[in-house]
Amino acid sequence: MPSLPEEQVAALSYFNDVIVEEAARTKVVVLDLRLVCEVEEDYSLRSPIEPSTVGGKKIANAMASLLTHWPEGQLGGSLVVGKTCGKA
Repeated sequence: MPSLPEEQVAALSYFNDVIVEEAARTKVVVLDLRLVCEVEEDYSLRSPIEPSTVGGKKIANAMASLLTHWPEGQLGGSLVVGKTCGKA
């Protein structure tokens, strides 16, 4: 989140790491929104942790792409996805 102070980003990184580690342990797919929403315009002006309309569209596109490009019946796994799957 571009507008958060460095200390808050560091604290959030700890929690995000726990989530990613647990997802890998239990073989659950993670769509890492830190890699989807990378610029200031991706976040709401009202809250630095909520997506803006632009960010919401990026998230929806990433989710749709993940579901479209993932092998049928195999959505479980320890994959961490950030950018749109199947596209450069």
